[in-house]
Amino acid sequence: MDLRPITMACFALLSTALAADAGAASFYAGATVGQELDGRYGDLPGDLDVDVAAKAFVGWRFADDWSVEAAWHEVGDASVVPIADFGFDTSTDGWSLGLRYVAPVDFALAPYAKAGYFSFNESGETLGIAGPRRFDADESGLMLEVGAAWRLNDTFVLRAGYEWVDFERDADGSLNLGAEIHF
Repeated sequence: MDLRPITMACFALLSTALAADAGAASFYAGATVGQELDGRYGDLPGDLDVDVAAKAFVGWRFADDWSVEAAWHEVGDASVVPIADFGFDTSTDGWSLGLRYVAPVDFALAPYAKAGYFSFNESGETLGIAGPRRFDADESGLMLEVGAAWRLNDTFVLRAGYEWVDFERDADGSLNLGAEIHF
């Protein structure tokens, strides 16, 4: 995998952030939970069982409306009960880095949008006629998120959104709900 575009994008994000007004800078951290990301498997025979997705994130607001956000995603376990000669059991996690914009509004509820890069690792075993076989797969690409953030006060924010991830096999998205703490 060629890391040059990723390195250049990260450098551009950090350069923009460092050139911004330091007086507007602040940090935040939070977590979300969301629907299971099961669309990446397409139509499979058998009973697909997928865990609820979770995400922990940190962000640096470098301007009034802009921030850089890094996140750790625990997509969870997915399995298909073996039927005849097919089944699998996997675990997926990864990280993302994105640029987030929160629209400037005069009330507590503000829309936001985030675009960035994700990298996930999926590992587990497939079950077939020859028995179980281990596998390990990496996926990376574009991720987008849109939603609304409700500022309860200067410290606490609730947020709800839809996050879309461009998996190689099939794109997938999930609704998520979470909270932020600003420092």
